[in-house]
Amino acid sequence: MAFIFAGIVAVITVAFCLLELFAAGMSSSPSASAKVNARVPWHFGIGMFVAALIAGSHWLPHIGW
Repeated sequence: MAFIFAGIVAVITVAFCLLELFAAGMSSSPSASAKVNARVPWHFGIGMFVAALIAGSHWLPHIGW
């Protein structure tokens, strides 16, 4: 189950980053486009890190609530 959630987070992260890049490409302001292009690697890295944490939770011991 953790791998499914991690995959969903990874796909959403990639889609969000592609949307940001598409929006930056459509921008008429070069400085605004450059700012977005500088943020995309951070968003991608954070999203993939969260996906890796979710996938890693597969090996954690079960918590009996």
